[in-house]
Order: sequence, then C-alpha cells, then structure tokens
Amino acid sequence: MLAETPASTEFAAVAFHESTHAFTLADCATRPALANPMARILLVDDEPSIRALFGEVLALEQHEVTTAGDGNAALAALAHGTFDLVVTDIVMPDKEGIEFIRETLQLRPDLPIIAMSGGGRGSSADYLTLASLLGARMTLAKPFSARELLDAVARVMQGPGAVRPMA
Repeated sequence: MLAETPASTEFAAVAFHESTHAFTLADCATRPALANPMARILLVDDEPSIRALFGEVLALEQHEVTTAGDGNAALAALAHGTFDLVVTDIVMPDKEGIEFIRETLQLRPDLPIIAMSGGGRGSSADYLTLASLLGARMTLAKPFSARELLDAVARVMQGPGAVRPMA
C-alpha cells in the first residue's frame, strides 16, 4: 500500500530498466492495504516524483509505504502511525533530514533509519556520514538503483548485525 501524508490521490507505477539504470513512471491506481506487509515503511523526500517512484518500488515488494514531503510531515506521521523502518532524504525544506533523524531517534531509538542524499549544496558523503553518526543504520548516495534500495531495506530489516555500509 502506498499512502501519502498529507493525503494525496495520485500514485505512480514504476519500471526499472537494468540496462540503462533508469526508472520510468506510469499512472496506476492506489494499491489496497496489505493484510501482512513485509514492513511498514515511512518514506520521506521533498520531491514528489521520488516519493512516488521509491514508494512504488517498495510497494511492489509487498511493503506498506506512507510518504511525507519533509521532516515535519514525517514527524506527524510517526505520531499517528506504527512503522518498522524510515527511509529519508537529507536535503529538504522546512525540517531537513539530519534534524528529522535526530528527533526521530530521540522519540524512537529502536526505529531503523536509512538515509539517502544526492548532496544538495554539499557533498552527499558528508551528509550521509553525519546521518550515520546520528544513528542511521544505512546510507544510500543518490542516484541508486531499485535493487540497491530493496537490498538496503532487506538488510536493515534483518537487524543491526546484517547492516554494512553501502555508500
């Protein structure tokens, strides 16, 4: 299931082309709620197309996905929902990812977080290193493939002993 916080009615299907490492989007209907999702994931990114794309990649693997456009919306979603994992961008308006990670882990120190960044004004490696120091269990430097995202989610969901840096 892919749900948007705050409410949105548009979702996208995704096709990943291994040969070009590119994604394509096509409109599709909202998926029904899963009876037993693999994981309940909060996906945070300020880019609507990234939220739709990554959300659909995760939903296709039977994860229940809720999305938020910034750290403030994500904190509101955390207050009203139960999640097994957070996947968050770092560079966002309003409440950016580093602040969101810090506040999230103060509220839920057991909640695993995957941080992702394309760098923004700085180096993505700098942002991702800081995210790791704050407690993100894994980091991904954009751009990355659908397979890398799914592998990161699988490893983080296996527990802390299974996590190795990817970026």
